[in-house]
Amino acid sequence: MRIYPWFVLYRRRLIGVAVMAILIASFFVFLVCFTPCDCPQNYHGDATVLSVALSFGAIAVGAILSIGIVGNKPGMKGHTIFLFTRPALRHDQLVQPLLIATPAIALLPALAWAVVLAALRLVHVAWLAHLLAVVETIPSVATLGPHPSFLLLMAALHIARRSVAAASVGLCVYAIYAAQRWLLLSDSKRLNALAILPALAVPSVPFWRFVNHRALSALLLFPPPGGSLDDMPSTFAIAAHLAFAAAILWGCWELLKRVEV
Repeated sequence: MRIYPWFVLYRRRLIGVAVMAILIASFFVFLVCFTPCDCPQNYHGDATVLSVALSFGAIAVGAILSIGIVGNKPGMKGHTIFLFTRPALRHDQLVQPLLIATPAIALLPALAWAVVLAALRLVHVAWLAHLLAVVETIPSVATLGPHPSFLLLMAALHIARRSVAAASVGLCVYAIYAAQRWLLLSDSKRLNALAILPALAVPSVPFWRFVNHRALSALLLFPPPGGSLDDMPSTFAIAAHLAFAAAILWGCWELLKRVEV
């Protein structure tokens, strides 16, 4: 199973989603720092906004990478296509993009924030100081004292857990839309009809906040409304999201084999 030809096909899209992740991180920095009132009482809300930034980046990366790169070409509905004059099995058409998308969803949002923070350190120290003041309102960071090192600050923010939680949500988005694409490209009319479900369900998710804001926060692993800034996604919630993504992809693959073979 050679991944290099698929990486070549995805290289432009990977560059595009990397730029998009940087733009999303920049937007959140602008949202927090460009305020007419630099008041400490606003820092709690700003810290809440920053706590969901990684998740938004991972969701956007997962959604874009889930779009088919090969498209509906001859052979996609059959067993093979020819990629760079070599036959590519359907198994490769489904698995190889997943192997490329998974590290991208996990790493690109965090790397984008690293790039934005490095740029702020070079050109706009005032905004960087404002971000630090906002972050220091989080209780786990406030205990570090003045001028904490970067590594201590990242550890106090539990950035590793936040990144894994964001990646699990991004993988769920990727799994849903990738499975939908696989079903749409099937010859089975029943599977084509089944692919309509994500198109109806996923766009309605943002409107859940008007019905049950807490349920939406649990679904996207956002901090619960009215909760502490130290609230973190639980290990069970992260594992459940990863299991859901794996179940969607595996179930779709098994359904394709059973219906079409």
